[in-house]
Amino acid sequence: MATGSEDRAPGPPAHDLASRRHDDLHTPGDPVRLDTPDGPAWVLRRRADIRAAYTDPRLSPCPRHAAGGDYRGYDLPPEFRDNIISAEPADHRRVRPLVVALMDRAAAARLAPSLRAVADDVLARAGGEFDAVADFAGPYVAEAVAGWIGLPAQPRAAYLAWAATIAGPGWQRVRARDTLPGMLATVRALDEAAAGTVAHVLLAHRAAGRISAGETSAMLFYLLYVWFEVCVDAIAEALAGPGDLDQALAAHAPQVTAFRRFATHDVDLGGTTIRAGQSVLYSLRAAGVDGPDRGHLAFGHGPHRCPGEPVARALVEEAVAAARRAGVTVGTGGCVRTNGLRTDGLRRLRATR
Repeated sequence: MATGSEDRAPGPPAHDLASRRHDDLHTPGDPVRLDTPDGPAWVLRRRADIRAAYTDPRLSPCPRHAAGGDYRGYDLPPEFRDNIISAEPADHRRVRPLVVALMDRAAAARLAPSLRAVADDVLARAGGEFDAVADFAGPYVAEAVAGWIGLPAQPRAAYLAWAATIAGPGWQRVRARDTLPGMLATVRALDEAAAGTVAHVLLAHRAAGRISAGETSAMLFYLLYVWFEVCVDAIAEALAGPGDLDQALAAHAPQVTAFRRFATHDVDLGGTTIRAGQSVLYSLRAAGVDGPDRGHLAFGHGPHRCPGEPVARALVEEAVAAARRAGVTVGTGGCVRTNGLRTDGLRRLRATR
């Protein structure tokens, strides 16, 4: 997903430990130890183990708990490092309620009409035969999120251009993390926003001292950029599958693994001892197919469950509903799918209406 993607290249990656393919991440089983571009990690692959890990205080999202060379790191710009995902518990408890108020069910209900309008408009521009990713899901998510956040004209233009690069025909030639300078410039340009928008509220919290400048920038980065690929992938999977969004998320969670955790003490999970300082990834893809009920953990679990789930659901479901109202059909023959450590989604999907 997203800018945190540790590998976006299609096909089998060359860097897996002992030539292990990412297919292991899709299969429930015992924890496995994999090498990644950011360092080795234990990967949990059973839903019960992952649920237990999400609520275990000995597994922290804060990289400062890494030890022994187990984490080489993914160096975000300083403005993006104070994010809610890797916040210390006290900071997480302070920031989370402010964020939840922007993305709860009431916020999603208020946003729904504008999402429908954007989806209908993008579909009208797509024509009779189009690519469901490049011509619909990508531009729809970008335009919808830009409006919701409240991007002024110049940052909006830069953001839409970035989205077209990531989800458009040239997606194989670029990694999201390589576009960080442009992301940083867009976020820095957000000094003011229209009243009532997400950016306006976050900037007001910053001015009042409720959140820091770094936390404000990191949250805008997360909502604009980290969400983008995941939401685009979820729309494509829902369009390609026979069921609803939750069935699509169980079968093909766009985020293959959740953000890395670090053991603050030795932890026994799934019959494996994870030593203090070692890092852990949770295979959301394996969790989705673990057991007959095909439940999923695509939005996380426990105290770090995605605070933006209601809005993210609305964003995806309104797109799928618009496509179905318009009689869009998709053909999976010839579709192109990535095979990444963090994200694994459809990048080409033929559609007609």
